[in-house]
Amino acid sequence: GHYLQALAILHFKDWLEEREQAIPENYQEPEIDPSIRPTQENMRSTRADILSWRRPARSEELSFKSTTEKFRWQQMRAIERRIADGEPIQGRPRSKQPLWFIYTAIGVLLVVLAYIAFDFRSRAQAPQQVYESNFNPPNSIVNDLQRLQQADSSIQEGSSPCLERLKAADKPYQQQQFSAAAEILEEIADNESSADCQSDALFYLAIIALQRDQPTVTLQCLAKIDNIERYGEDLYWYQALAFVKIAAKNPDLREKAAGAVERARSNTSDPKRRNQAEKMLKELVEQ
Repeated sequence: GHYLQALAILHFKDWLEEREQAIPENYQEPEIDPSIRPTQENMRSTRADILSWRRPARSEELSFKSTTEKFRWQQMRAIERRIADGEPIQGRPRSKQPLWFIYTAIGVLLVVLAYIAFDFRSRAQAPQQVYESNFNPPNSIVNDLQRLQQADSSIQEGSSPCLERLKAADKPYQQQQFSAAAEILEEIADNESSADCQSDALFYLAIIALQRDQPTVTLQCLAKIDNIERYGEDLYWYQALAFVKIAAKNPDLREKAAGAVERARSNTSDPKRRNQAEKMLKELVEQ
């Protein structure tokens, strides 16, 4: 009930904004879990579909996921036409109460909104669960960098030209003071002349962005790294997790997230991580 009420308030505000109307002074933003909060595009698309249900001339704009969904829509339209024409439904005598059809229409609308809310929430749950089960960030920047160096013989241990500054960022990072750690890493990425040093800073900025619920920033940081081979399959892994996190906020992007996970799977030589990616793909596609 609370979620549907919050969803209705969000729709009302967006409807006013869409028509460039003033928001009431006493408006209060409802509290709603970011993982199931619909985007502006979702809300406007939903209202467009509902409006199309009420306007037969626009019915061709609707997209149906299955013939069953289309059949149900056709049934609803048939009922609404009977109501509008004042005809009895399924042979029942015509009601003498002038407001009965209003209550019926309201009931149909509530059912539709409840279905939309349930469908959105259920589709968002799968990516969120996949993300939470598979995102295991390193406990230490320096220790993780040493792990990468040991895995790649072409990288000499302690070869990062800004190792001391990375250690400075590692201290607040280990204390989960991610804003402070990010400030140091951003300064390294912006001011260091060494490409490897900048890449190291960007790589761990990408991981911190995931911990701060900023998956888009993660993708931006990873895209700026020149030497992607320096981080091996880890780069593809965190990129995939960023797309999964985005899909948790926008379920319409689940297919794109699955594609990123597939890239991570095909670029790993670790059997454990390969099995992990295959499980992620299954959960993303089937749910």
